[in-house]
Amino acid sequence: MRKYVFILSVVLLLIPLSLGIVSFFYTPYPITEMDIDNRFL
Repeated sequence: MRKYVFILSVVLLLIPLSLGIVSFFYTPYPITEMDIDNRFL
């Protein structure tokens, strides 16, 4: 029983961690081209 809880907890921790790592490499728009001054115009 403890083995299944450990595996489930590792999987639940790896999902957001992997999404965070992927977000550094995949962004729909380049961060350097963001125009903060004219954002709400």
